[in-house]
Amino acid sequence: MSVYQVVAECAHVTMDGPTGRAVNLLMKGAHVPADAPELKRLLADKFVAEVGKDDTGGVDAYGIPAGAYGADVPANLTTTPLEKSEEQRKAEAEAEANYRAAADLAEKRQAAKAKLPEDGSEPDGRAGQDVWVEYLVARGSMYEDVKDASKADLRKLAEQQS
Repeated sequence: MSVYQVVAECAHVTMDGPTGRAVNLLMKGAHVPADAPELKRLLADKFVAEVGKDDTGGVDAYGIPAGAYGADVPANLTTTPLEKSEEQRKAEAEAEANYRAAADLAEKRQAAKAKLPEDGSEPDGRAGQDVWVEYLVARGSMYEDVKDASKADLRKLAEQQS
């Protein structure tokens, strides 16, 4: 009996199960039933390889089926996900920096909100610029519109809104 295993990263295979026939996604090294309707196409497209004439099959330490060493697998199917391009590394670094900046801003804003009077009244005149920003945001101003204004301008705006 021939044994077939997936040699590409994955393959869709139709198999009979307890509830009927279903399409399954099989990962590298998985056995493919000999009666799978797609087997001929998968063999021709080098997604699957015959790995032996017995039931042992087997996958080595690298996840490559034992009988698949002679199989020609298209280059785009053998690329490992660990290889990252310079663009991917830069994009990940930029995303990490953006995430940290957003987390820092959220922490700063939360600290400023904690300093607001509980009754919703105007902050003390000694309160910092960030507290005045959060006061105006709570009253309906857009954060982006008031975040860079001076404390004096923020106090004037608060007076105009009263």
